[in-house]
Amino acid sequence: MTRTLRLADKTPDWIVSLCKEIDTRKFEHAFDRFAQDAQMHFGAQTFRGAPSMKDFFVKIDSQLEISHRILETWSGDGYHFVRGEADMAKKDQPLQKVTGPFMWVFEGSIEVDGGIVVWRVTAGPLKTDAVM
Repeated sequence: MTRTLRLADKTPDWIVSLCKEIDTRKFEHAFDRFAQDAQMHFGAQTFRGAPSMKDFFVKIDSQLEISHRILETWSGDGYHFVRGEADMAKKDQPLQKVTGPFMWVFEGSIEVDGGIVVWRVTAGPLKTDAVM
């Protein structure tokens, strides 16, 4: 089976919203795209369901100022690939900023709410001692 991906002219609004909600930890509707039993694989950890995903981001990002920047998105055949960078700094040391690359892979229907079934996240390399 051949799968074809296409470079998007612009990042879909729901991905822009997802970045904003993660960065601000003010969750509105971006996580509605995930199926009730969706899985997020972040490194060696797996989180099930949107509430668990949100809790994870609140836990790891609460001490940070973080800003996700999308560099490119590719989509096709039930997959969506997002390549970007995240600028991070401790809230009490905002001038000590680090930038880390990330890649997100979404599996499932991205056109409807509750359609994403898997979200794979890779991040780094990163000078973690600067922000952790």
